[in-house]
Amino acid sequence: SSLSYGLVGVAILLGLLLKKRTSGHMNVDKSLATPFLLVTILFPLTLVPAFTDSVIVNYIFAAIFLGAFVYYIWTMYKRKNAEQIENAEVPYFCRIIPKASKGRMALAVLQLLVAIGLLYIGSEKMVGTVQALSQGIGLSALALALIIVPAATAIPETSTALIWGFKGRDTLSLGSLVGEKILYSTFYPALALFLISWSYDIHILLSVIATTIIS
Repeated sequence: SSLSYGLVGVAILLGLLLKKRTSGHMNVDKSLATPFLLVTILFPLTLVPAFTDSVIVNYIFAAIFLGAFVYYIWTMYKRKNAEQIENAEVPYFCRIIPKASKGRMALAVLQLLVAIGLLYIGSEKMVGTVQALSQGIGLSALALALIIVPAATAIPETSTALIWGFKGRDTLSLGSLVGEKILYSTFYPALALFLISWSYDIHILLSVIATTIIS
């Protein structure tokens, strides 16, 4: 997903060429500084428990990561002017039912639930496809999953960021990517540290370093 930032840059240039945006510079709200700092500080720390081989240390870092995630959610929720950062687009369901102006919130929630349902169905289909494909080409399902699944799971937030970047909604574009990074730097490591032992090798170290630098 670190490559998403480069793709957003391409979308910005394309939007500029097609006159969908007025500037090639990103105009991003300062509120994104907090999650950026959280990612920069916390993501490299996910390696620390691997060097200790201690269950207690695992739990301590899991609590730290989970606390950071809760803090992020709380600080973003408290932003009363968050909706003023950029004008939000009308949800798709509201556009196809234009007369339902009073039920706009309900339609937005319905659209979100439908999207979540479609993501779940797509995920189920993807898992089955990976297993079938691995048998067909003679590769292990794990090896194929390491190639396909990361790219597939990054598609929703990346496509969202590309569309917003193309239209000049830079804060929303970058925010969708930062929000994903927060999950990968806090909630997911916390869950893993609570459930499994943490291991380390040179490939993981290089991946963390590269991701931190690029992101």
